[in-house]
Amino acid sequence: MNSSNLPISSPYRSTPDAPVTDVERDQLSSRLNAAFTDGKLEQDDYEFRLDQLFAATRMGQLLPVVEGLPAMPTHANPEIVASVGGQPGELEDTRSASRFALLLIAVLVVALVLIAMLFLVVM
Repeated sequence: MNSSNLPISSPYRSTPDAPVTDVERDQLSSRLNAAFTDGKLEQDDYEFRLDQLFAATRMGQLLPVVEGLPAMPTHANPEIVASVGGQPGELEDTRSASRFALLLIAVLVVALVLIAMLFLVVM
């Protein structure tokens, strides 16, 4: 299928005669479900693609299934990002910097008090 928008490196185009594995079916089924749930596929299109997916025996037969599907995410949210509720690339105010600044001010105040007391004792 030369009119495909998929790159030639796509396994559906580069190895069209390779058998479809259960892992491939599961991954595509998950992508189809996500696209349908997100409203990116109409019900008729979704059902058509599912029928094609489970009828296919060769990778090349999956071209109508994957054409126009949203791209798969290429990253997962790191554990630390998920735990604080942010998104990758989002910056959040650091609490340790404000604690460090407060500690530094306290140390400076104590040092000034000690210097003043030492000055009074020496005089």
